[in-house]
Amino acid sequence: MPNRRPLDQTTANMDSAPNYRELPPLILHPFDHRSDADERYQVTHDEPLTERYLQARYDEFRMLCLIGKDLERWLGQCMEVASRDPELAGLSECNFIAVLLFAPPMPVLQKMHAWGIKNFQLLFSRAIGLNAVFPHPPSTSDVSEAFLRSFQKYADALYDARLKSENATVVLDNIFTFDVYASGEYLSHMERSWEE
Repeated sequence: MPNRRPLDQTTANMDSAPNYRELPPLILHPFDHRSDADERYQVTHDEPLTERYLQARYDEFRMLCLIGKDLERWLGQCMEVASRDPELAGLSECNFIAVLLFAPPMPVLQKMHAWGIKNFQLLFSRAIGLNAVFPHPPSTSDVSEAFLRSFQKYADALYDARLKSENATVVLDNIFTFDVYASGEYLSHMERSWEE
């Protein structure tokens, strides 16, 4: 497994951080539906167990691609926030990846736990890696059986390559705050805020 904390650490103590910077909420959209309900992974030989295995692998791969889209959208929004703040202007997407994976606010950690996601760092890092090549999930006919059998290794390598492509050396712990929502949950949150 690749190193999930590849950036040098410069930790800012919460007491020394004059004010927290609010980042946009991370909104995760549902991924339990297919763009084409009839699309199934087809194998060239007649082995039902292999077909079910590859379909499960494709579904997992597709889920990571969709999460990657949400994470990429959030990273772009974070870069917009940084571009408007002179103190954050030198940050790269890698800095915000590090905040997400290694210095998320406590409510984000609590929500990941409540959702039953034990290793969100691995899940998100693989989604980020796959998004570098697959900004939209490809159809089953566009991915090979060999790729599906070990796509997690490709995802890990792509994640590492993405981090090495940017010159990010500082992780700013504890100065950012943000929330994470499922899309339906976020809509409810917005409705409540409009009523106030």
